[in-house]
Amino acid sequence: MSNDPVNPVDRRPTNVASDLPGDREHQFRAELGGFIRCLTCDSRVPASEATAEGDNRTEGASDPDDMLLVVEVSCDNCGAKGSMNLGFGPTASPEDLDTVAALSAEDHPDPD
Repeated sequence: MSNDPVNPVDRRPTNVASDLPGDREHQFRAELGGFIRCLTCDSRVPASEATAEGDNRTEGASDPDDMLLVVEVSCDNCGAKGSMNLGFGPTASPEDLDTVAALSAEDHPDPD
């Protein structure tokens, strides 16, 4: 494999988790209706009320429809910090789409 920036298929894959701070070891899951579940303490909160501290958007090198959003999340109940992988675009699950929409609404509140 080469590291040729002109041909992304030949580049080594990157580990999106390596872009997150080192203390983010816990995981979270998207659920229907725009909810996020902490897999450490099993608490469930609306994504619009979750503590999401950053994100990293990626696309598949060979298939641009393989779109992924890695979100840094903290649990307000137990303090766990971790990440949540959310698909978006044409191949995303309904759970992921609901959660991405709720997180986007939080970033761009209704002006009323």
